[in-house]
Amino acid sequence: MTLWAFYFLAKGYLHFSGLMHVHIVSNLVLLGLVLVPIRKGDPYYRQLSAFRLAVASVFAGYLLWSDSWLPPMRQLSKAFADGGGSIGNAWQLVAGPIDLMQAAMLLAILACCEFSARRGFRPMTLAVFLLGAIAVQNLGAASQAVGQRVSDFYDAEDARIVRAVGPVEEPSFDIVFLQIGSLSWDDLATADELEHPMLSRFDVLFSRFNSVSSYGTPAALRLLRGLCGQPNHDRLYRPWPPNCSIVELLRTRGYRIYTAFNHTDKDGQMTKALVEFPKMEKPAPLEMMRTRLVNYDRTPIYTDLDVLSHWWKARQSDGAKRDALYYNSATLQAGAHEPVAGWWKESRVSRYRRRLDQLTSDLDQFYATLEASGRNVVVFLVPAHGGGLREAVFPREIPTPRFTHVPAGIKLIAAGRAAAAPARPIVKSESLSYLAVGQVIVSFLRLPPFGPGATQRKEEAVARLPTVDYLGENESARFLWLKDESYVFDKEKKWTKVRSTVLRQEATALPRFGS
Repeated sequence: MTLWAFYFLAKGYLHFSGLMHVHIVSNLVLLGLVLVPIRKGDPYYRQLSAFRLAVASVFAGYLLWSDSWLPPMRQLSKAFADGGGSIGNAWQLVAGPIDLMQAAMLLAILACCEFSARRGFRPMTLAVFLLGAIAVQNLGAASQAVGQRVSDFYDAEDARIVRAVGPVEEPSFDIVFLQIGSLSWDDLATADELEHPMLSRFDVLFSRFNSVSSYGTPAALRLLRGLCGQPNHDRLYRPWPPNCSIVELLRTRGYRIYTAFNHTDKDGQMTKALVEFPKMEKPAPLEMMRTRLVNYDRTPIYTDLDVLSHWWKARQSDGAKRDALYYNSATLQAGAHEPVAGWWKESRVSRYRRRLDQLTSDLDQFYATLEASGRNVVVFLVPAHGGGLREAVFPREIPTPRFTHVPAGIKLIAAGRAAAAPARPIVKSESLSYLAVGQVIVSFLRLPPFGPGATQRKEEAVARLPTVDYLGENESARFLWLKDESYVFDKEKKWTKVRSTVLRQEATALPRFGS
């Protein structure tokens, strides 16, 4: 019984630490199964004991996964298959460094159970009382009320649309969307790079931008659907209203649209989604370009500068008056690494810093190329999600601010102006998301931020951007703040209140629902 007592006590500790949510009914069933007496005099005592142990062990393993914040097993299986059988790919779904302090606490609980059992005390008695305390705590759940607030949020977002009026001037600039994976404020803080030179390149910096998702494909769809308010995840994968699509708007203004990745998109999901919903072209083949890194699924990641330069050459020869590029980079992805033996021996933070420096160098050279061309270009850098460098309560599947609070910005490259850092960048500290990007685009299309009065036009375009409450969402999980409390909607399909000091510290700077 000592190990079973440890099982329940350890789960109770993790529950009250906010590291899992114990579902009391299922665990009481397991407890009853474990405690039901089997008489030693029974002729089938050994067989019954072995059968009970087998059933209870399987049930306990299932409950351990179910009570944790880890994603459903089907998603882990899919990640394993998508990575060609790579355990590393599946691990990205539950990613996070091991918390040695929590491991030490669990070992201490085990030692206490063993010590108390030898002294004649039954640790299972304490486990029963602990489950009772969890049952009392769970009585305060407010899933229905929270669900209604979220439903009201989506209703309000459905009504928000950026109306595109006719241009006062014909657009005289190209547009580049740079969507970088694994670049969040939390990643930068963990790597001690909050003042990295990349951030100084912006004319406008959004310091509280919510990417909503912690995965690349839905983040790409949300960006390109940025003329409408924040939809739920399912609506991203249904036909879009034409007035929601930034791509459709740009086409009506005479833009030729390009798509480019510096990775192979092995499973084709991102390419398929971009072709089906924003109606974009497939990205150009990359086989002849330099391979700098290898992704978690052992596919190549190409040099950012090479891919961007390849697009620019195509742009110069296509004869279009104005072009727009959507570019997706996997250079900073958590599983990316140099194709050398023993790469895993280096710390994740060191590898991240080096790749961040290289990405910045490539972008700087790309900016210089654009400036030298004599064309006006608006560059939007909008990270897709964070990389999870720091240990945290939740896995990547649950879109907490650690993954979705990203540094986004706008860089204006005017013909004849050096592509150096702007003298006085505008920092927007409001809570913003993709609708703000859509409004800036509409403003720039109406009054381009170049030529006479450019500074005033830029300032006016970002003066009153639409703010939004914080709600993160993936396929099967959501995360929100409601006043001073945090809630998770995950595989149990209901809202669960999270009590975690660690998580509270993680997002203290973010706005709350109802604030």
